[in-house]
Amino acid sequence: ASFSTDTVCYGEEVDITTESQTPPVVTTGTVDAENLSGIVFEGTIEELGRGITEIISYGHLWSENPVPEMNDSRSDLGSRRDIGTFNTVLDSLKPGMDYYVRAYATNEAGTGLGETVKFTTSGIPEVRTLDAYFAGIHLIHVMGEVVDDGGVPEFERGFCYSREQDPTIQNGRVTEGSDVTGQYSTSIENLEESSTYYIRAFVQNRYIVAYGEEVEIKTIGSPEMVSIQGGDFTMGLNEPGADYSPEHRVTISPFMLSAYEITNLEFASFLNETGVAQDGEGLFFPDETPLVFESNGKCFRPVKGSERYPVVNVSWTGAQRFCQWAGGSLPTEAQWEYAAREAGNSGSGEYSGDTVPENVAIYWDNSNQTDFPVYLDHGPCAVGLLEQNVLGLYDMSGNVWEWCYDWYDVYQASHQTDPRGPAESTGSKVGRGGSWRTGTDALRVYHRGRNRPDEWPGWHTSSLGFRLAY
Repeated sequence: ASFSTDTVCYGEEVDITTESQTPPVVTTGTVDAENLSGIVFEGTIEELGRGITEIISYGHLWSENPVPEMNDSRSDLGSRRDIGTFNTVLDSLKPGMDYYVRAYATNEAGTGLGETVKFTTSGIPEVRTLDAYFAGIHLIHVMGEVVDDGGVPEFERGFCYSREQDPTIQNGRVTEGSDVTGQYSTSIENLEESSTYYIRAFVQNRYIVAYGEEVEIKTIGSPEMVSIQGGDFTMGLNEPGADYSPEHRVTISPFMLSAYEITNLEFASFLNETGVAQDGEGLFFPDETPLVFESNGKCFRPVKGSERYPVVNVSWTGAQRFCQWAGGSLPTEAQWEYAAREAGNSGSGEYSGDTVPENVAIYWDNSNQTDFPVYLDHGPCAVGLLEQNVLGLYDMSGNVWEWCYDWYDVYQASHQTDPRGPAESTGSKVGRGGSWRTGTDALRVYHRGRNRPDEWPGWHTSSLGFRLAY
């Protein structure tokens, strides 16, 4: 048999369609944005894609725009050949911002995108300025509170301050601890006296600085001083048997004396600026001081309303230490009497500034006007309530006794120049002026008192203070 080569035979036709490849199916999970230093995005690859066996890359896209795209920020977690969940962890987002995130996965057919999830980052701490509750001459004590660390547990806390409003950490700043929420307090030191300061608590983490409310407070001034010209005067009074006898001539060099008895506020400034411990270190007697000081661990302060009252329950050493801190000393007994006698011009005038005690002196008959009674509704009063003497000095008679520099001793009749008392201890230091709990006899400019300088002297301390001399 023979065949023709020009003939081709075909079978029946069959239709067939190849299966096309598809991008992955991916979903966006939850976002944990509580901790700005470790924000966690979740995602899940539900399908690798039809006809696909490998994911080329996958991760998350995020942006501040509502619809993140592939050209926005993204993580790339590599390749994989299975379905399942995955996480992206970030630590570089801005605090307190709205962001949008979606999961993605890419295979050779294309990219699948999950739904968009909106979230807000944390990282902004909350801090409050609670109070600037003590202002001394060169120091302010302040209290703040870190309410919330903003999800960033590593932070620094403190206070910023300035003579201008809205202080920042670029102005003056002090720090007080780190990484601990709750209340805190500290002192701002080396400030200018009689100056207004603006203060804010702050918290600084590695992302941001947060500030509390601004408070305004003014430092106090140094004690007001009166310049007293030198001269000669007759000290004491001739009276048989009296310790202020005999009269004797004394020459006094020029000096300065504080116009007022040293106040609770001024003494508290000394205690705080020199870091005196809460027990008073023998400089004053806090456990026996009626309504004068409060202590909150780091700061002494007068009870509200007693700031301008004379400090009492202060030892001689405490009074002299204050004066040295202020650049001076306690007045000598001769300086004190010379000033009380108005530079020797009052002659035999009995009280400093007037012949009528009620005009110049707080003593038993009128000391029941105090807001801080000590005994039977009587007590010391705020300094400077009554008239000053000719030199401009207040309360030289009455209110509180005043420590003098000298050891107590009997008078000599000889003429003396700037006497300072015995060089060796006689057991007691001189006190002058009388007080709120004495009668008129003790108010006389020549009257003398005495007390042990540092031992507990009983009831007398509630009526014993001092003033400053240069």
